[in-house]
Amino acid sequence: MVAVKHLGKGYGGKILAAEMEILGKIRHRNILKLYACLLKGESSLLVLEYMPNGNLFEALHIQIKDGKPELDWNQRYKNSLGAAKGIAYLHHDCSPPIIHRDIKTSNILLDEDYEPKIADFGVARFAEKSKKQLGYTCLASTHGYIASELAYTTEVTEKSDVYSFGVVLLELVTGREPIEEDYGEAKDIVYWVLTHLNDHESVVNILDDRVASDETETVNKDMIKVLKIAIKCTTKLPSLRPTKQCELSDYGAYNVTEPPIDAPQDSLYKTEREIMKVIRLTDFGAQEVDATTLVFFVIQE
Repeated sequence: MVAVKHLGKGYGGKILAAEMEILGKIRHRNILKLYACLLKGESSLLVLEYMPNGNLFEALHIQIKDGKPELDWNQRYKNSLGAAKGIAYLHHDCSPPIIHRDIKTSNILLDEDYEPKIADFGVARFAEKSKKQLGYTCLASTHGYIASELAYTTEVTEKSDVYSFGVVLLELVTGREPIEEDYGEAKDIVYWVLTHLNDHESVVNILDDRVASDETETVNKDMIKVLKIAIKCTTKLPSLRPTKQCELSDYGAYNVTEPPIDAPQDSLYKTEREIMKVIRLTDFGAQEVDATTLVFFVIQE
């Protein structure tokens, strides 16, 4: 089973080019796979790896089972570590480095085992091209995840991704959303957390009690450890934020980072007839696409 992402008229061109250029060249267990791209007229379709458990935002904030959160702390920790590995791969193992520019819980998808996969590379940039690639000058990222320095500069670096990931960690630890009314006008979760660090009791009180209460002391210690990493990541000065490799060291997981896996040199281009045997778009409720419109197809095994 695969997922089909439709990019509509007028919107899809630059997004499609970015996703094809980046996802067609990289592979990592914590990054969503691109299988195929199909064009018809001014519309385009991306055929992607299917993620049966939706995204991390839904798992944290929407889907509740029997009054309990869908994700316990062990699963959240696994999600944070996997996402950190994926971003570390983009920043340190890709050449040139890749800046995602829209890290958020809704762009972290979950497979059948709740393994996280970084998705949606439509506004991503290679670091050396971040100012000019594809003619983008607008601010990317999402409200609540935007690094503070982007208020006064358009220069995007890997440290902008680090800030956004720090917000993701705060969501995992507190169970709260990046923007909520009780934070105050024009305030966000970063501000709210920083106002609750006066003493140990205050810190414990901001932990998500759905996974922290009635648990072992080890869980609380682990949650506080991740909270500390999140605070480092969301520091106002970009130069003081850790690299993704340093974050993994804080997790105690640096040695299990994975080496880069380049896309196959002999990509498997198939004939139009063979492609249509593999992908029947009508199975996904999509409009039937004539075989003559298939212009790109690559499988990464």
